[in-house]
Amino acid sequence: MSDFASAAMLRVLHAGMRRMGLQSPAQQWLEQATVPLDTKQQLVMQVLQQRGIQALLQLGQGLHDMQHDSLMPMLIHKGQPLRALQAWLRLERYLHSKHRIEQTLLSQQAVQHRHYSIKAGTCPSAAEDWVVLGVLIALLQSTGCAQIKASMVNGLQLWPWPDSARQQAALHEIFVKAQTHEWRLHWAAASQELSPNPTLTYTDTDESAPLSAHIQQLTSRTLGECSSLDGIAQSLGHSTRSLQRKLKAEGTRYVDILANARAERASLMLSNDQGGLAEIGFACGYTDQAHFCRDFKRRVGMSPLRYREYAAAL
Repeated sequence: MSDFASAAMLRVLHAGMRRMGLQSPAQQWLEQATVPLDTKQQLVMQVLQQRGIQALLQLGQGLHDMQHDSLMPMLIHKGQPLRALQAWLRLERYLHSKHRIEQTLLSQQAVQHRHYSIKAGTCPSAAEDWVVLGVLIALLQSTGCAQIKASMVNGLQLWPWPDSARQQAALHEIFVKAQTHEWRLHWAAASQELSPNPTLTYTDTDESAPLSAHIQQLTSRTLGECSSLDGIAQSLGHSTRSLQRKLKAEGTRYVDILANARAERASLMLSNDQGGLAEIGFACGYTDQAHFCRDFKRRVGMSPLRYREYAAAL
């Protein structure tokens, strides 16, 4: 799993370095199955030494050159910045990343982040903080947001990078002191591009179909996210308890419907050879790759890898 995490971020850093006209030694690893654990740190330090701290934020712009990358459809949600940020948070959990983002919603167009380590006694470096922030800025840009601004929690502006020599000196000081773990992001919606956040709606006209079939259809639309039982019940005009009773009468549970929807989508992606196993598991909403392999085998009768080989043979 660390290889998937390393490879995904490595591709962003490589693209970002090429955008800045820097030679990237990452090319030799991009086509390999595994990535040396310290490769990302080497690239970050190379950029820091050659271009300074401002360039760390610019590295994330490499995301814009990855339209055809298998990870992008799972992260880019046009017109839905909060949904895109949530996808990033879920990716961190899926990968069991040691460094994660804690997000606080300030408004529909502003969030506060704390970048922290789940390993006691450690924390991300200042360079890692700003590289991640740069990727999040690019992620917001990809949704169509306008006027994106990033600042430290004390109000010191980070993005766009300030012209003032005094502000730049202040940023350099907090970087040296590694006081870079918390920041705020603000943006303005580009009304001509953005659309409201989608909600699950009950649109199937075949009212004779079982309720469980309608619910599986609804959950299939957002498998890469967390579709809660409460949210499904609300979209169908039921209370949670009422929905549970109706499903019980049909001999099923919401957790089983959701699992079936995930296995069905995963089967299709595996048959069509759409990405690696880790990416497919993430796209289908599994909590991690172990969960994907375990649950898929229980419901389909073979592991995801064996299923892919079987489908290819057919």
